[in-house]
Amino acid sequence: MKRRETTRCSNGEGVAEHVARQGVEIADLKAQLAAALDRIDKRQQENARLRNDNEQLKQQLAAARQNSSTSSTPPSSDIVKPKKPRGKDGKKRKRGGQLGHKRHERPEFPAGMID
Repeated sequence: MKRRETTRCSNGEGVAEHVARQGVEIADLKAQLAAALDRIDKRQQENARLRNDNEQLKQQLAAARQNSSTSSTPPSSDIVKPKKPRGKDGKKRKRGGQLGHKRHERPEFPAGMID
């Protein structure tokens, strides 16, 4: 039996044109695949970096939450009160009555009460 060669495809174009068109499509798909693999590699690297950052932040948070009741440190090392924030201009006020404040004093004792 002799094999019959066809010079036309089912859609009417020649075999050479059909093969050439498929070659272009294959080249385009290879380029798309290479770009997709590159994006996947970048995402995997970014994912690994983010996982590492997440682990470091978890460790920092765990260390920040430790106090004398959750670790072997003495109670004197706990921060009892945080420092008070400074005023608007950043200066610390002096002790005692402030400038412009009305003075409050105790009334004097009558002379008869004093020995």
